Amino acid sequence: MQGLLAVSALHCAHIHPHQHAHYTHLSTHHQTLALGLFTTALPTLSPINSPAFLLLSSFVFLLNTYPLARARSIGTPLEIPTIVQSLSLIRGTKSLLLLSPDVWEHARSGPLKDLFTHVAPAAHPTTGPFIDKLDGLVDALRRRLTGSPAQAKKRVALLAAAEALRHTYALLSSSTAAADWRRDRLWTWAVVVPDDVLGLLGEECSVALVVLAYFCVLVASVECGASRDEEQWFLKGWSGGVMECVVGVLERKEEEGVWREWVEWPVSCVRKGLNVLETAGDDT
Repeated sequence: MQGLLAVSALHCAHIHPHQHAHYTHLSTHHQTLALGLFTTALPTLSPINSPAFLLLSSFVFLLNTYPLARARSIGTPLEIPTIVQSLSLIRGTKSLLLLSPDVWEHARSGPLKDLFTHVAPAAHPTTGPFIDKLDGLVDALRRRLTGSPAQAKKRVALLAAAEALRHTYALLSSSTAAADWRRDRLWTWAVVVPDDVLGLLGEECSVALVVLAYFCVLVASVECGASRDEEQWFLKGWSGGVMECVVGVLERKEEEGVWREWVEWPVSCVRKGLNVLETAGDDT
């Protein structure tokens, strides 16, 4: 309940900007209470009470997604550690599921089953601007990340992250006829990428940031939904803020521009508001 109240207060802050500080304070208060209860009760996790834990885990991710989405509009620059921390939170739900096989089985058959039912795309798309650019990036990763064992380890992790992008794109684009576009599948990428990828992002590794830029393209495609009525208030602005952060870091680190050229297309997509889920066969 405290988690739901925290999200409700945050939504009030969003739709009543003149009272933003008041509702944000309420949201933080309820979130603090919820996390306290969560920590105390976690040792008692069981299939019966797992839906409450899983919902709260999702609420906490939402509560931490909104500040990232709003940061650019209020002139607060994002930093890579903040982004990595937010992406790590969605992985917390996966960690809860893995604590017990019984919890996982109940999640798949209980009241939250629609959230945890695996949805396989009919087929992975083989053409389209996103896939074409991703194929080019994968080829560059294979060619450039060679040599030392450290480079080989980095290549394995980032190639897995690129393939996770391909799978996430397939999940989203294969269901565009559905009203909800399977937006709940968007964060599949953050859940399934290897832990090493988040570590590389935390180190501001240039090529890892390029992979994150491609994820921003998918986020941008679902931020506003199919219509204004479906706008995801807690997400809109996320891709733009994160992308500008990525570009800023690359401009600071990449004087020679080795990997910077690979973000030109993702940056263009996000800044133009291009929906790559609707542009199959387009040469954009």
